[in-house]
Amino acid sequence: MKLEHLRAFEAVARVGHFTKAAEELFMAQPSLSRQIAGLEADLGQELFDRGRNGATLTHAGEVLLPIARRMLADAETARAEMDELAGLSRGRVRLGAPPTLCVSVVAEVLSSFRAAHPGVALEVMEAGSHALAQALAEGRLDLALTVDRGPVGPAVSSESLFTEELVVASARSGGPLAEAPGGAHDGARPGEGAGSAGGDETQAAPGGPAGGLAEGPGGELDGAAGDDGAPAAGGRTARQVRPAAHAAGLGRAALFLGTGAPDARDGGRGVGPSVPEPEAPRREPLFSGERLSLAQLARLPLVVFNRSYDLRASTDAAFSAAGLEPSVAVEGAEMDAVLRFVERGIGVAVVPATILMDRPGLRATRLVQPALTRTAALSVREGGTLDAASRAMRELVLETVERLTRPGTELAALVARA
Repeated sequence: MKLEHLRAFEAVARVGHFTKAAEELFMAQPSLSRQIAGLEADLGQELFDRGRNGATLTHAGEVLLPIARRMLADAETARAEMDELAGLSRGRVRLGAPPTLCVSVVAEVLSSFRAAHPGVALEVMEAGSHALAQALAEGRLDLALTVDRGPVGPAVSSESLFTEELVVASARSGGPLAEAPGGAHDGARPGEGAGSAGGDETQAAPGGPAGGLAEGPGGELDGAAGDDGAPAAGGRTARQVRPAAHAAGLGRAALFLGTGAPDARDGGRGVGPSVPEPEAPRREPLFSGERLSLAQLARLPLVVFNRSYDLRASTDAAFSAAGLEPSVAVEGAEMDAVLRFVERGIGVAVVPATILMDRPGLRATRLVQPALTRTAALSVREGGTLDAASRAMRELVLETVERLTRPGTELAALVARA
């Protein structure tokens, strides 16, 4: 078997059409057909059922496909290892992550990696944890950040990175929480951070109801990329929201995110009365102690994710377990839209704490009774070999997580090293 034949076979299997596969491989369709025919002759098996609407895999083709993908991945690894002679001046890293990690930790990692290794090409796959694990097993990814729910399959190995709380995101100015009258949050207890919450999935932290949350089988989801997560049973439809913020009796939350404006300095040193330097805007801490119970959250207008998100399934399960019916303001949006809707004051949303890094238009309030957490993990193909560029990426992921979760940092109250 030749690698080019396997590459042609994988392309036809993936797109389901000889002509489209030929275009993707920049070759003539008759040439691709000859390569497939040669592979079938070598193996003594027909690999495709050919029809007017395209090509579908035969049973033999289905058996061959994962093997072919592993062989192609090993060939890429061998080629990359040879590139190490040139250091990290070239190469490629294929990194996968769900959208909630892409917009937070992955963005931090890629920024640093690109600055250190500008010659290395970066490919990102945004998908749910289940789809990412499958891509790793088939050799289509080098590394992936996943939501750790225990073993993800015999072909993938994972190491836990950090555990973070799910928090209530709201607009920094205006919005439901800002409009609520003063009042103490129910059950506020200091010291209930992510570090005290065990487990390796989105779950109830200690102090919450027994059993926590059941996460869907799919893995943390990617909206546009298609999620493998199972939606919560018995979905709710969006309905008009009453003025729930005033009924909740909530105090104004004081968790502000972002860096704030830079210090203003008077550069004048001339004649005349000295002008006092204006004070730099006070930077509010990431976590200042405000809390919100699940019962109070249910009375606020909620912006909820598409049902394909495990985050949606988990919050639905929490409300259901508590016998609560949330007030849904907007339903079915993807990650960027949810954050934008919250920023505009349409409602609040339950999100992982790391998502709110460097988002000055949003603030976070800790969710208690129950407190919910999730654990992120770094996954690789079991038995696979990481090339130099992928090893450098892995080390940078670990360094970034260590920096973000170091005691005394803004995220330390809500995110802990696993």
